Amino acid sequence: MGARAITQVQEPSASPSGHPFTLIILPFPCYSELVCNRVMAGAHRDGSFVVIHASRYILHKFASVFFAPSRPGAVASAVVWLQTISILGGLLAPVITSHINSLLSLLHLHRHKLQESQQTSIWSHCSTISGANCFDSYVFINGWDNTTHSAAYYVDKDEAQRLSLAYVDKDARAIIGYNQTALRSSVRLESIERYDPGTLIIADFHHTPYVCASWPAFWMYGQDWPSHGEIDIFEGWNDNTRGRATLHTTPGCSHDPAGIQTGKVLQETCDTSVNYNAGCTVEDSTTDFYGPTLSNNGGAVLVAMYTNSEVSIWRWQRKDVPQDIQNEVPCPETWPSPTATWKSGASCDIPQKFGPQNLVINIAIVRFTTRWFQLAGIYDPLLVFV
Repeated sequence: MGARAITQVQEPSASPSGHPFTLIILPFPCYSELVCNRVMAGAHRDGSFVVIHASRYILHKFASVFFAPSRPGAVASAVVWLQTISILGGLLAPVITSHINSLLSLLHLHRHKLQESQQTSIWSHCSTISGANCFDSYVFINGWDNTTHSAAYYVDKDEAQRLSLAYVDKDARAIIGYNQTALRSSVRLESIERYDPGTLIIADFHHTPYVCASWPAFWMYGQDWPSHGEIDIFEGWNDNTRGRATLHTTPGCSHDPAGIQTGKVLQETCDTSVNYNAGCTVEDSTTDFYGPTLSNNGGAVLVAMYTNSEVSIWRWQRKDVPQDIQNEVPCPETWPSPTATWKSGASCDIPQKFGPQNLVINIAIVRFTTRWFQLAGIYDPLLVFV
């Protein structure tokens, strides 16, 4: 069959810190035969700016001889590799301060066709996303935030650019920010493409907000929510010291106690109708992956694997990132136990509860009269990247 498009970041200059910002989406488990060209995703920080590089690869085999999965029984079909970085910048809630913006910047993204090796498929060039056209890869959601009932009003692309909430600076960096007024204009970006089971996401966060009324998050959801499920890869709120990962589904799905993980289960049921849609939440075992500790350590690498057999979340400090990720040939089967894992089986039928997922990044400000206050120690009002 014919090759499909891949996207790849243009190789930028190295960051001042020397650390890459990376988000990888890779459907299907690791294939050891894949030896991808190294894509350097450089980091740059200027005040509260966050530079994001995105690259995405879609791989199809032409014939079975070209593609041999390293895992017995694995289906050689399509591999999608989205490499991008996420979310940096100091965020302070409106009740605390009004002088710091949250900004998110996006640099070059290219789509290529190339012969990766003699044993793998061909990557085909499709398009280049850079500077002014980078926002064309996302949908700007327009309207009041009705998912968290927040005080944010998400504006469309034209309004976001008019308010300088979405713009490209002189260095060709695409910036996303939010308004500083009490009821803020903000931006919610959703990926145009949806991702099927068999997807691996690797995100390199260098800073996240952690003050009162802030709620940073990075997540995915199915089109028919909650029937197609929601996967919260990373979120936290206020001045919490530990991040959390959560699934939200229709009734009949819960955390499998047999799953081996390092995180603490806060709620077993994923049912959105229970406990104000708290979901089956797992809290990080350490303070390394949220708030001031994450930021003071120069960030962290967060990973989510979404397959028909499991949803698993890993966190690593930068110094502990597995070498296979650094080499851009991720092999989850060799990694240590995840922070959180939800196995498909009697506790939750993942193929039944989850459908193709959209990636979402947004900044929201939850009202202080919101129902979130009713969740006491589980959820509090906050500001969201999602």
